[in-house]
Order: sequence, then C-alpha cells, then structure tokens
Amino acid sequence: MPTTITSTKLREWHACQDGCRWFLTHFPAGEADYQAVLNALAEADRPNDARWLMERVGPTDDVLELHGHVERKHLFAAGSLKVGSVRVSGSISAGRGISAGEGISAGEGISAGEGISAEWGISAGRGIS
Repeated sequence: MPTTITSTKLREWHACQDGCRWFLTHFPAGEADYQAVLNALAEADRPNDARWLMERVGPTDDVLELHGHVERKHLFAAGSLKVGSVRVSGSISAGRGISAGEGISAGEGISAGEGISAEWGISAGRGIS
C-alpha cells in the first residue's frame, strides 16, 4: 500500500511554512503519494526538502524501476532504486538500496539506506553513504 503524504502530516512534523505552501501549490488536494512528492521535489530542485521528508517518513518497500539511461538534476526513491544507468548533476537518495546495471554518477552526493551497486562504477562529487 503506497504511503500518503498529507498537509496534516506535514504540519504534525513541523514542516516550514514555505514547504507547506509548496506542497499545497503542487498538490492542492492536500495529499499525495510519497514517491510522487519526492519526484516533484526533485523536479523543483528542492533536495533539502526531499531529504527532510525522507528522514520523517523513512524507507518503504517500494521499488522505483527506471529503464535505460536516466539523466536528471536529482533523483529520490522512497524505497529501492533500480536503474539501467543514471547521471544526475545534483544528488541521488534512496530509502533502501540503489542498483544499476551500468553506472551511477552524481555531481553532488549519493546516499542509500542499505547498499549501492553498479556494474560499471559509481562516482559522486560530494560523497557516497
């Protein structure tokens, strides 16, 4: 069952006013699937908010599977991330593990709650955890 983020939960977690306004602007119904919120935060270049949310909600058992080569600014997965290859100019974070059939490259950091593996190598500008 997908994890739902609501404006009520954000207030209970003492989210900042700017974050709450951003959430309601992007999700006017006041609720959204956790992964959908992470995707929107990545698209909006809000990595600090994504990390904050991931700390509050924690990892899920969901698997975000992306095929082929993926290039984005940031990439966040509520659970595990499985990808052919990925290059981001910002950061990659997953609540559980990250695995790539080819390579993983991030201009900033890469973090995962469990393990990180790639057939063709892993590189990060600001660290891997």
